[in-house]
Amino acid sequence: MIHCNSLVIRYRTPRYLTWSTMLGAVSIVVLGAPASAAAQTAPDSAVGRRRIQPLPTLGSAPESGLQFGATVLAVVDRPAMDHARPASLIATAIRSTKGQTRVSLEGEHWTRQNGRRLNALLAWQKFPLPFYGIGDSTPAGDKEIFTPKGVEAIAGVQQRVRGH
Repeated sequence: MIHCNSLVIRYRTPRYLTWSTMLGAVSIVVLGAPASAAAQTAPDSAVGRRRIQPLPTLGSAPESGLQFGATVLAVVDRPAMDHARPASLIATAIRSTKGQTRVSLEGEHWTRQNGRRLNALLAWQKFPLPFYGIGDSTPAGDKEIFTPKGVEAIAGVQQRVRGH
């Protein structure tokens, strides 16, 4: 697929979203209305099929230590007549042993015949990291903790301009 210019919008602002707002968005993903029986048994119907899967999140890095949390993956299959990839929504909440936190909601949607891809990310983070300065020769005594906090929003559009 050939894509023309991708549009990416980045917006960062400190603490506009509260924990309750982000957890509310995660709750909607987890506790969303159940898919109808017709949608689950007949993926070729006009409705499509929806799957929601909670997953544990575990990781490790020298800067963050042990990271733990949860991810909820929601996938909606498109009707067969659309010939499109499934749409997805991913909600993630991660906390590290060094006091770092990140909560995000990310989605992707393909139009009929995969002609256009729409994607978006909304994240809140409080992620303290050590900063020593610029260059390899900065002494360890120059260490200071830098804590980026705030909201990040990214939206993207890709358009197919011709066939394969």
